[in-house]
Amino acid sequence: MTEKRKSVHIHFPDRPLAPPIDGGGGPPHTPDMEARVAALEIDVKEVKATLGRLEPVLARIDERTKDMVSKADLVRLDERIGKIEIKLDERMKNLPTSESFGRLEGRVSTLPNWWTLLIFALITLSFPTILSKLLEKFL
Repeated sequence: MTEKRKSVHIHFPDRPLAPPIDGGGGPPHTPDMEARVAALEIDVKEVKATLGRLEPVLARIDERTKDMVSKADLVRLDERIGKIEIKLDERMKNLPTSESFGRLEGRVSTLPNWWTLLIFALITLSFPTILSKLLEKFL
């Protein structure tokens, strides 16, 4: 049994009116096929209009999100931070404790201050002169 296929014509307002879809040949088309297709055409127009309004919005969103951080970027950053934390923990183990700072403070307090160093320098620099004067007096 051979079936005869008919071409389907859909009406668009910007195009000339096409002949009816069912062609008057009966089944498989129902009598309300024209109304259904007309409703679909209206829906398609509305979808196209909505997409036309959304296209610039999507372009702006795409432009704004182009440089945003992705989830993969955050995962890599988290891994790097984790490695840095491990290195810092290892270095922190070698830092001086408050106890060792206390010992250091005790040592620093026994060091001469700048006045003491200045007096020592003056005495050291003037010692040869003082010695020669004393030797002249006693000799």
